[in-house]
Amino acid sequence: MRYLNYSDRTISTYLYYIEEFIKTQSKSLPVLSSLDFQKYLDDYNFSSTSQQNQIINSIRFLYKKVLNKKYDKVSFERPKSEKKLPVVLDRTHIIKSLSLVKNIKHLSILSLAYSCGLRVSEICSLKIADIATQTIKTVSSSQILYHPNT
Repeated sequence: MRYLNYSDRTISTYLYYIEEFIKTQSKSLPVLSSLDFQKYLDDYNFSSTSQQNQIINSIRFLYKKVLNKKYDKVSFERPKSEKKLPVVLDRTHIIKSLSLVKNIKHLSILSLAYSCGLRVSEICSLKIADIATQTIKTVSSSQILYHPNT
């Protein structure tokens, strides 16, 4: 596996799942058929889609590279990716977090990000020309108010 430039973490993961697979089999490796591989995959209780992909990849590696068998008879189908909902912060949490920021520059950046829903990369690429200065009123040198209706 080192020859194929696999990382140490991948090698240890593959070896773990290959060893786990071999422990469940009553036959020796050269005698294993595609049905044995397929049955193992069908019967395995996967905890996540990433674990399922790791097991499929490790068994596929064993099947194809170690045993030199064609894997077209085995259905190495990939699972659908999990759909995760985004974490939405409530208003009180945002206000509480912003009240802890003492630096005016950091406070303005964070306020802009939360109020406009900007991503970090969008905040980083902002230019002064992107800000509509006609809608900003300066009250004092330390206080800037934003008036969206003017």
